[in-house]
Amino acid sequence: MATAKDGKAAERELATAESAYADAKSRLERVREEKERIERRAVAAAADAACALERARELSKRAGGEVGDGVEQWAARARAAVFAERTHAEGERQRVQIEASELASAVTGEPLVGDVPRVRAAVEAAFRR
Repeated sequence: MATAKDGKAAERELATAESAYADAKSRLERVREEKERIERRAVAAAADAACALERARELSKRAGGEVGDGVEQWAARARAAVFAERTHAEGERQRVQIEASELASAVTGEPLVGDVPRVRAAVEAAFRR
């Protein structure tokens, strides 16, 4: 025979179960919202990747190289090529600077070291004398 004590325990268990059910529904809703958010981000990321691939293909027409599907590999090759060109240009700049300094020293009779504008100014000053 059921007692009032058993009825109270059953009511507490029912309240606990209802609370757990409400919590589970709430968690399920948050998980569904998070899933939708992740799916939207995935769609946006796919669109961004497609745009990046198209942009890389456009750039490759001007810069050379074949993109294919490997944008990262092409970008690494392009970056290396740019670095090599920059290194070459820096070497050329230094060579021109040394030549300018040597020519200016020949004109002025003084040892000149510095950037090209400084050397040019020294040569112009020597010609004005």
